Amino acid sequence: MNLYFDGFGLPKWSPKINHLAYADNAIIVSSSDAISLQLVMDVLSAYEVASGQLINKAKSAIYMHHSTSLEVISKVQRVTGISRQDFPFTYLGCPIFYVRRKIDYYQGLLNKITDKLQA
Repeated sequence: MNLYFDGFGLPKWSPKINHLAYADNAIIVSSSDAISLQLVMDVLSAYEVASGQLINKAKSAIYMHHSTSLEVISKVQRVTGISRQDFPFTYLGCPIFYVRRKIDYYQGLLNKITDKLQA
């Protein structure tokens, strides 16, 4: 554990998390402060060296609240080298979003389930 890394917890008093991972997919959760971002990038660089596998930044994305300032967005993209995309997105077949639920967010998942049931 690094005391300089600012993870994410919701509500604020809950335990902080910093990643969710399954097989070769991962979601890394961090604050936008430069120290935390650099620590994340250092860990990813160490992983690349140790494993021989490279992080594909072109297939990676940064997701931030829609009201995040352009200054913060630019800083995050500069430190990480990863571009920003918008919510919602799908992770392991499940929609990830932070606004009120919409049936549209689940349509892909519902279609997959319906197709499996009909097969």
